[in-house]
Amino acid sequence: MNRRIDRLLLGEAWKTVMSTPVRSLLGSVGLLISVTAVISVLSLVSTVRFQVADDFDVRKATEVIAHVSPVDTDAPQPVGAADEGILPVQGTTFPAQSAERVRALSGVRHAGVFSDSYGQSLLVSTSILPDSAAPTAPPVMVAGPGLFEAAEVNVHGTEFRTELGSADIAYLGASAAQTLGISEETLSNESRYIFVSGKPLLIAGVVHGSGRLPQLGGAVIVPAETALKHFGPPQDGASMLVTVAPGAAANVAEAMPTAVFPTTPDALRVTPPSETEANRRSVDSLLVNLGIGVAALASVIGAASIAITGTIGVSARTGELGLRRAIGGRPRDLLKQILFESALLGVAAGLIGTILGTAIVLLVSLVQGWVPVVSPLHIIVVPMAAIVVSALAGFIPAWRAGRIQPAAALRN
Repeated sequence: MNRRIDRLLLGEAWKTVMSTPVRSLLGSVGLLISVTAVISVLSLVSTVRFQVADDFDVRKATEVIAHVSPVDTDAPQPVGAADEGILPVQGTTFPAQSAERVRALSGVRHAGVFSDSYGQSLLVSTSILPDSAAPTAPPVMVAGPGLFEAAEVNVHGTEFRTELGSADIAYLGASAAQTLGISEETLSNESRYIFVSGKPLLIAGVVHGSGRLPQLGGAVIVPAETALKHFGPPQDGASMLVTVAPGAAANVAEAMPTAVFPTTPDALRVTPPSETEANRRSVDSLLVNLGIGVAALASVIGAASIAITGTIGVSARTGELGLRRAIGGRPRDLLKQILFESALLGVAAGLIGTILGTAIVLLVSLVQGWVPVVSPLHIIVVPMAAIVVSALAGFIPAWRAGRIQPAAALRN
């Protein structure tokens, strides 16, 4: 008997939901948006985690970065340092021929010295006039021969060769060129100069793309010898970017200090692959926490939407519900009917939200060129959770519906 009544109540709930589409839409839109947000955010987090892990694994296997602090030029140098060619190269704090020595190591493909310690301390402008500086002037970086190959950038213009190391030239990152209002078409047709702290430097080319050194894209890049000649040595030392064959990073990192500083290998601080792995785990943990936080917030918003809309709906249906009580409906029957209605709204919101969320993930992945990662567990669990949340949120209006007195309802 109870099962038959439940089937009848479920049928009534279905008819009510279908006969009032506007009210049903308003009641489920909050949960629908929440489900869409949960599915899309969790799937995007999984997609980004996969992408980040893949990028980190590639970098870990093929990249080593070393750093040398500024040297005290007044300090005595090791005996025989000049003969060994390990006196610091002014402007880079790396010994002479250090990049060549590192390139000679087994497994090394490219090596280049760089420094970003000048930052925005040097004034960059497109004119010698005092007021011509860009509102947000790009920072100045120092680059040694071989850096562009190690950073895997594309240069539109003159390639950076060793013989250009002391020339008064500069390269612009793509976004730095845009900031300064300099187009590549203009550079193809005429010579352009930029002024760094009043020193004119011929723009030799525009640098595009660097997953290994993203800061190159927004910087003015000056050859190391040119930077030393005009601006003095960097304040915070310099670094060396080394690209290696897959699996050779650990061996190269171990051999680099002796190759660069034969007598004082401790002067070189190498970032080992283990630190890169720790960074990857940190980013991975951050993404997971972000996904959990957004999912929890979306669930609360969806539940609140169902509860508020359901309560308003019960108030608007006081006459109808009172009439049901007057013709024999029991309080628990009204409670069940409202719960069934909330659950049906949860089913609709869960299914439609899952479809929309998955579509968003596929669209974003297509635009970004990522491999989409959509967990089957999310596809199953999130809609079911939406039904449960909707039913629980509907308990408050259902309880209010069960307390409606027929006489009072009909009088109103």
